[in-house]
Amino acid sequence: MKEPKIRFKGFSGEWKSCTIKDICEVNPKSTLPSVFEYVDLESVVGTEMVSHRTEKRESAPSRAQRVASKGDIFYQTVRPYQKNNYLFDKDVTNYVFSTGYAQLRTTIHGGYLFTHELHELQNCTSVWAATCLFPQSRPQRRSERSNASATRNNRPCCCSFK
Repeated sequence: MKEPKIRFKGFSGEWKSCTIKDICEVNPKSTLPSVFEYVDLESVVGTEMVSHRTEKRESAPSRAQRVASKGDIFYQTVRPYQKNNYLFDKDVTNYVFSTGYAQLRTTIHGGYLFTHELHELQNCTSVWAATCLFPQSRPQRRSERSNASATRNNRPCCCSFK
């Protein structure tokens, strides 16, 4: 790979091409706090969190599973065409997101990845955009179920991270 002409301050050398798995932990497992702020699918509009509600672990919805850490990225996998995605940038540990979001815990700057992938997804012209990052969010046709792994890798994708 060639060295790019435009440089970020403090960076030199060639760019490295990598996959999501190389730079993120997808849907990390965590223990739910006893009391937490729950973020469901209606809580994020665009890239803004507009609401959340306090829940107790014993009575929380079963989808309350994704414990947020600062820098985590949440991509909506249910109705992805709505583009309700969120970069969690709070210094608190008591927020839990619905499993309707895919959670990315990055080893690089989360803001860069969020901005890059959000831009890529918004440039896609179909509802299939989110499946570039999260193939499990794409419903399979009956004829594809037995052939799922073969077709997943041949599906056209507009995103640079695969």
